[in-house]
Amino acid sequence: MADKRAWVTLALNNDYAISAMVLAQSLRNHASKGILHVLTTWHVSEALRENLHEVFDRVTVIDPDAVSNQVFDRCGGVKRPDLAAIFTKFQCWRLIDYGKCIFLDADCLIIKNCDELFDREEFSAAPDVRWPDIFNSSIFVFSPSNETYDSLVDFAIKHGSFDDIKILNFAGEVKPWHYKYNFVSGNFVNQRGGYFNIEHVRLWWNIFLARVMHRLYKIADTAGNRYGKYSFSNAMEYQNPNFLPMLSTGIN
Repeated sequence: MADKRAWVTLALNNDYAISAMVLAQSLRNHASKGILHVLTTWHVSEALRENLHEVFDRVTVIDPDAVSNQVFDRCGGVKRPDLAAIFTKFQCWRLIDYGKCIFLDADCLIIKNCDELFDREEFSAAPDVRWPDIFNSSIFVFSPSNETYDSLVDFAIKHGSFDDIKILNFAGEVKPWHYKYNFVSGNFVNQRGGYFNIEHVRLWWNIFLARVMHRLYKIADTAGNRYGKYSFSNAMEYQNPNFLPMLSTGIN
């Protein structure tokens, strides 16, 4: 066991399964000596899973919610897809057939042989560009261990996410009002990119709809203009012909 080394990646959906195959081939192109192991789920189509078996040395089908559901239940039931994938990575530590592993996100690409990473000790990872006091989980070196897995799960259940923020800044060009909102379904459509947690976007819209939107209509009525000077354009879809919302892709 101690001399077995593996490259490990995670394919939670069809897109990442395809990208994982590109990653695997890039490792082979540069003559890596590590075993290629992918963790995947039943959410990936059967056809793609068959291809994963052809491209990787080993394929393990896992329950992607095994850890995250426990953590989210502890955190009041609020599910965060952005964290769910992180918690799923904990299952890498259960690959105890290996003595040393390197995890790579499926959207990585190998451009040179880097087997020397196997000589690094657990736990080795690069700092996050935005928050240098924490590590980036896209690439890390680890030694599988059931004890470590249990400790990680226990810590996550007790403490949840470390980012217990109190003030949220929607940084970047994409803002909550750039999401198209459908009054009937309550769903959002993001047509301009951005990576905000949809629950944070929903919170912004809930406050806007409940406490701010009526003020814009008052301004419109005062000005004798149905829509008014202050509006969003095209961010709201509504199917009731008796009500025309005045929201959308940018503040005029």
